[in-house]
Amino acid sequence: MSRLLVITQLLGLAALLLSPASSAPTTDCDWRNASEVTTLQSVPGTQSLENIAVRENGNLLVTSTASPTLFDLSPEAKHAPIPVVTIDGVNSLLGITEIGEKDVFYVLGSNLTSTENSNGLWKVDLRNFSTSHNGTVLEPAVLSLVTLIPSALQLNGMARLAKNDTQNLLMSDSARGTVLRLNVNTKAVETVLSEPEMAPVSSSSSIGVAVNGIRIRGNKLYFVSLDQGLLGRVPISLTTGTATGPVETLATNITFGDDFALSRDGKTAYVATNGPLEVLGVDLVHGGKTVVASSPLLGAASSVTLDLHHPRKVLYVTGAVASGNSTVGHVSRVTLRC
Repeated sequence: MSRLLVITQLLGLAALLLSPASSAPTTDCDWRNASEVTTLQSVPGTQSLENIAVRENGNLLVTSTASPTLFDLSPEAKHAPIPVVTIDGVNSLLGITEIGEKDVFYVLGSNLTSTENSNGLWKVDLRNFSTSHNGTVLEPAVLSLVTLIPSALQLNGMARLAKNDTQNLLMSDSARGTVLRLNVNTKAVETVLSEPEMAPVSSSSSIGVAVNGIRIRGNKLYFVSLDQGLLGRVPISLTTGTATGPVETLATNITFGDDFALSRDGKTAYVATNGPLEVLGVDLVHGGKTVVASSPLLGAASSVTLDLHHPRKVLYVTGAVASGNSTVGHVSRVTLRC
């Protein structure tokens, strides 16, 4: 069993024993009463969920560090989670990003060994994917291997390089503390970022997970560095992905920060914390952080996405909650009132 999977399971169980930490709000909003957390769905057979993406039709795609299967969930929980594809040769799926055309996604697969020759990228084409009202698959998705990535140790987060880019993805290597650029057409892979703030920490308190979630807004790459407990940003070239300026640290002392989402207006980052039962809001304009959602229903939260189809400010959060002597992957819905 991999170190990353063991950590995920331990954090999921520990989440029920941890009490929420407090921090000062960065706006006039009273965040203590500003969010509602509900459970959307659990995914049987997974001990945790890792990453999440929203499809054009509003459905959710979720990956798991404990399963090589990609699942489709209805935001209204109209049916049980639908297995979309299962990738042979790996035991976990991590980052997922839509690029090129609507409903064409790329997903990272891994064996979670943090060694070379254990990571790859697959394309999942859902343009003709269809199901019945009860969730039965009528037309399957099309799965294809883009490329194996033998030089990477532990790929994790992923984002499209630029808003209109149809071929370049950036991927975090959480074991090396670097960011790679991969062209999905040429399959060329190159290390483009290797900043001190992204590096793993060698100490008894670290778990060996460095740069984790990554997001791009404008010409800046935002990232969470789990070992270092920070969220930062760095200006980059939207052609190459390389840094064009220094890293700016936006928040520190983030406990087990994992993946995150950026608000529509680009003023807030919503960060999943893998253990403390919380989603943090980081003020990207003035700095500082606050707890925007805290609930046992969040469990060991691993990623956050914004529901752009919903008229209210709604976040979907993946993670793990205790189930008997183990954990089960699940998705929570967080409705924000600020």
